Amino acid sequence: MPDSLPMLDLIPLDPVLCMAIAADPVRALLPQADNAEEVEPWTSRVASMTRDLQKWSGAVKPWIGYLAIRENDRACVGTCAFKGPPRNGVVEIAYFTFPPYESQGVASAMAAELVARALSEPGITAVIAHTMAEENPATRILHRLGFIPVATINDPDDGVIRRWARGR
Repeated sequence: MPDSLPMLDLIPLDPVLCMAIAADPVRALLPQADNAEEVEPWTSRVASMTRDLQKWSGAVKPWIGYLAIRENDRACVGTCAFKGPPRNGVVEIAYFTFPPYESQGVASAMAAELVARALSEPGITAVIAHTMAEENPATRILHRLGFIPVATINDPDDGVIRRWARGR
């Protein structure tokens, strides 16, 4: 991981932007991202999945997905999200770095920003995340951000996964 994290702007994937990306991904992203053509395969899928998640969960800002734009070169480098609105003071985060931008601190920066946003909201008592059970880059990110493993779960789709949590 780099010594310092990249500075990111998180662009909300609200329903209007999701629809615009579905219609013309490159045109929808060019105002924010100089690499819109390069990341189009990922952003199209992310927008579709985000739109479905928002319909299913009823999530509204800030509990939605975001595209991460690196400030120094206006590159769209990944996506991160709250996986729905909080339940009983707990909110779940997820993040994905687009492959050309891996190992550059992007995932750490996205996760840190989501945690900071969540814990700044009244009523949030904990942030959770899920990873594969074995040690991997995602588990190292969560460790660095103060998360601890709290449960091992047998997921029907992913097999054995680990739940992580961090309180205030």
